[in-house]
Amino acid sequence: LEGCDRVELAGFVPYDQLLRDYARATAAVDLPRANPERSMAVSFRHVDYLYCGLPQIVAGHLTAGAEAASAGAALAVDPDDPDGIRAAVDALLDDPERVGAMGRAARKHARAHHAWDVAAAPLAAFCARPRHRRPGTSLLVRVAADRDRLEDEADVLRRRLEAAEAQL
Repeated sequence: LEGCDRVELAGFVPYDQLLRDYARATAAVDLPRANPERSMAVSFRHVDYLYCGLPQIVAGHLTAGAEAASAGAALAVDPDDPDGIRAAVDALLDDPERVGAMGRAARKHARAHHAWDVAAAPLAAFCARPRHRRPGTSLLVRVAADRDRLEDEADVLRRRLEAAEAQL
């Protein structure tokens, strides 16, 4: 967002102050490059944005961004497109009614999907009836086994290809 004179970057502040600042801000901007952790996670800051009614401009590959955008609380953009980012920033700064509607959508979504009783329900259900997996059934074990099998199959196919090319 360098060169965008309509954006204010803040340093570190105490959490209480941060929430007050979120509640007064126009939008939060979160545009990281894609990586596995960020594409699957919903961070606390995104939930804080929702609870504070803070519209977001987020990278479209973020799980949190897709969730907030589908709730009408965010604009999802390509983090590699500076013109798209500037357009999203300008769209919100130029349309206070849209910002208000997105803020209301954010708070509604936070209450429906991130309230303590809703968020803790799956863990509470598990604790009430814990299930223990049998060894070897975890997703990581299955993925590793599939990877090993596919690497073996690829080696066989490479050898066959080499043999066929040698015959030609």
